[in-house]
Amino acid sequence: MVLYSEFNTIDDFQTYQSHPEHQNVVAFVREIVSDRHVVDYET
Repeated sequence: MVLYSEFNTIDDFQTYQSHPEHQNVVAFVREIVSDRHVVDYET
């Protein structure tokens, strides 16, 4: 599973992180994956 996301501002990213629907997806992903890697970067 891969999730690729782009945000215009750090505020947009933080809103996304705390959004209830995103939190539902986080809970689902935790159930189905055995390992996880994250890459965050700013340009």
